[in-house]
Amino acid sequence: MYFKRLNDMKRFLPKQTNCISLQKGFSKPSTLHNYDDSNSVRMLKHLLGTVFIMLMLSFLVINVSAQTVENIDSYLKNTDATEAQALQELTNGDNATIFLFDNEFEIEGDRPVKVANVSAKEINQLYTSHEEFEGVELIKIKIKNKTDLLTRLNVEDLNQFQNLKYIYVVASFDICPENSGDIDCQKSKISNIVLFDEDQENIKVIFRIIALM
Repeated sequence: MYFKRLNDMKRFLPKQTNCISLQKGFSKPSTLHNYDDSNSVRMLKHLLGTVFIMLMLSFLVINVSAQTVENIDSYLKNTDATEAQALQELTNGDNATIFLFDNEFEIEGDRPVKVANVSAKEINQLYTSHEEFEGVELIKIKIKNKTDLLTRLNVEDLNQFQNLKYIYVVASFDICPENSGDIDCQKSKISNIVLFDEDQENIKVIFRIIALM
């Protein structure tokens, strides 16, 4: 009787031990596996988000760099003779000009008007409706101080300027006093003033720093 019960216990104990071992073997790794999967998903989402942001920043940089922003003397030197002559006539006052100030306007010269002259603080007048704007080829913007550098001209909203070719920014002070004469600094600050849509690359931005002449 004793041996029979002992043999029964021996048969029983291994089965119980195996059962417990199997339960331990499945439960703990399962929890760890789920934890690793959760971490992997979070890391993948973070990586995809970072890649998306980098692509968007690259797209913006490409759009900005595609726009022409040049010192006028450099531009005249490197363009063809016909365009250089036409541009000089536009910038030297040889064409009829509409002056915008205090919500009013004044035209000098014989029509058709090809130049619009405006100070930075009056720049919103370029968004108004005026029949003379249709033939304008050059907009001249005068900036006189650091505050004027905060001015923004959204070219996309210049709906009436159907023949616009140039935006000419003229500064009467050193816009890069921390590094006077640095052409890259000048281009950067002028490009911040004029905002373009991606399909308006045909309009050139030129500038002159009178204070350095």
